[in-house]
Amino acid sequence: MVSLALTILFITLCALPGFICAYLICNDAVRALAVAPAVSCGIVCLSGVLVDALPLASSAIPVLAIAFITSMLMGAAVHILCNGFMLRRELLPTNPGRMAGLGLIVVFCLAFFAFMLLGVIDPNDSFVQYSDNLHHLSNIKSFMTSGVFNAFKTASYPQTLLQNQVPEASGVAAFYPSAFTIFAALGASLSDASAVLAENAMLYWCLAFCYPLGMFSLLESIFPRDNNYVLVALALLIVPSFPLYLIIGTPLYPNLLGMLLMPAAASLFILLIGENACPRERVSYGVLFALSCVSLFFSHPNSFFAMAVLLLPYCCHRIFELSFKKKKRPFAWRIGCSAAFVVFAACIWLGCYHSSFFEGVVSYYWQPLLSFGEAIKSVLDFSLRRGIACPIYSALVVIGIVSALRSRQTRWLVVSFFLMAAIYVVNISMDGEFKQLFSGFWYNDPWRTSAALGLFSIPLGYLGLVSIRDATAALFKRVSSPAKQLPPIAPCFFIALLIALVPSFGFNGALSQMYDTKGISAMLYNRQEIQRLNGKGSTSPLTSEEENFLDSVKDIVGSDLVLNNPYDGSAYAYVTDDINVYYKERPGSKETSDAKLVKKIDEYDTNADVEAAVQNTGAKYVLLLSTDNYTENYALDTSKYLWCWAFDYPYTDWSDFNIDSDDSSFVLVASSDNCRLYEIEDAA
Repeated sequence: MVSLALTILFITLCALPGFICAYLICNDAVRALAVAPAVSCGIVCLSGVLVDALPLASSAIPVLAIAFITSMLMGAAVHILCNGFMLRRELLPTNPGRMAGLGLIVVFCLAFFAFMLLGVIDPNDSFVQYSDNLHHLSNIKSFMTSGVFNAFKTASYPQTLLQNQVPEASGVAAFYPSAFTIFAALGASLSDASAVLAENAMLYWCLAFCYPLGMFSLLESIFPRDNNYVLVALALLIVPSFPLYLIIGTPLYPNLLGMLLMPAAASLFILLIGENACPRERVSYGVLFALSCVSLFFSHPNSFFAMAVLLLPYCCHRIFELSFKKKKRPFAWRIGCSAAFVVFAACIWLGCYHSSFFEGVVSYYWQPLLSFGEAIKSVLDFSLRRGIACPIYSALVVIGIVSALRSRQTRWLVVSFFLMAAIYVVNISMDGEFKQLFSGFWYNDPWRTSAALGLFSIPLGYLGLVSIRDATAALFKRVSSPAKQLPPIAPCFFIALLIALVPSFGFNGALSQMYDTKGISAMLYNRQEIQRLNGKGSTSPLTSEEENFLDSVKDIVGSDLVLNNPYDGSAYAYVTDDINVYYKERPGSKETSDAKLVKKIDEYDTNADVEAAVQNTGAKYVLLLSTDNYTENYALDTSKYLWCWAFDYPYTDWSDFNIDSDDSSFVLVASSDNCRLYEIEDAA
């Protein structure tokens, strides 16, 4: 736990440049703290690009040094601009109630996610074995090994490797939204942690810090006169689908970071165009919003589209209000201005949809999982993608919708929620280009749209809790004396416990039958699923027995190159045991000619081309683990693929990657059950 705490501390250090910059610009310590991660991610990622371009040593320290210098210079420049070139500024008093309230919300999240995440995994050893996470872990390890933290040169293979030891053709290093993996790698480089520990530390940091900070900033910008900090904390922790759907879904860690930073970015935009902002504040919040947009770009670009859906109704609301207050325009004029802005936003959406940059994203295929009626029902009972009905939370959101509709300043929240609900329904129940147009920016993935809908429900859930508290206070005032009254907030805690612990009613038959989710609450199911996905059972690509075998393999092979089949779990050997396996990730579309021949290693003695390809890699060993966990699956072409819960295995491509016991060119040096390590006898 000491290593975990130290890594989290160093990751937090990476967010400090954002706090410095935001505090110098807006002169509000609480606001600066709340938006610090959203501002810092962009600064740190840009610093990584700059350090790589300059003749500086490739390591974490220059990246952070440049980030700190950049944040101070930028913050000071904007501060001087906003204060008329006066270096001395008036210090605004920090409201101790706001700081204490923010601290309370963070403490709630620290405890809750320690229970949900750290309570069911071993941070040093646990990781999800989905192919997406193999990519994340390999990227973290690659950044750590090369010391190059450039998001535009993201790759699963370190730049320090010789090209003949990389099975992908040159040019595989490219842009990827890598803020999550860069922050994890920076923390690991400073604390000397493993890639697995760094990923778990970053995951906990996102949940326990980024989430409450960003949501505090958003809710405070929407409800500026509220100080219901306990209710804010409860509203964050009772959402069934957010943020944990982005963990149990594939997992989707870059998406997770982007969606957790988005509320802070949205809050800065609300403050930027808000009714009461002065010119100095508009400049300050405008600069911070621009920096947060850079962070969203490096975290995950589809966070922009979630923010667009959230803020489109707010923009229309502000246009409607401004056109009335400035010149007392007629109602039809105000409606026309708002409609014109919607058309403008739709044109931008269509432009992005047809752009080559998003072509591979919007065309990604996910089959429909529900009928249209079932999808509507999954919104009404909030069962969403996993099928665990949460009628109590649904009722709370309905109360929040009613409360929001009563105020002109909050009605836009209802429109945002129903827009996201429509995108989710189209996503999970339809097919074709109409679906791609609406949900394509989320890869047409119901996990992502379900999570986004959960995020959009938080302000409404908060309003629901406030309404219940106010109604309780009014009732207590009528029926009992003050000395005998319970705190009005008590029913809110009771409702939160019901949402957390009451088993699912299984209203959504299609998905609840698919996943057998009856008899357990959404929260406890999410916790159970995190534990299952992080396990190394017999159906996992890498089992606990195979991992024990890899420990002994490392002692034998040292830093020598080891040929492997990535689908048998050996690709994880790079991040778990620092074994220099040939395939550190699943093969891509740019395999080298040598890599294609290496797959035919059973022809080593009879095919000169295979022998030359193996010799050219410089490999000295061949590692074979078991693939017995793969089975047939109805959804796949079984003549080409086998299946386990984490991978689709193109077994026909690897049928020749085997070694017979009588093959004289390979010497068996270690074995355990179905796991074997061979030394290539005539290796160069």
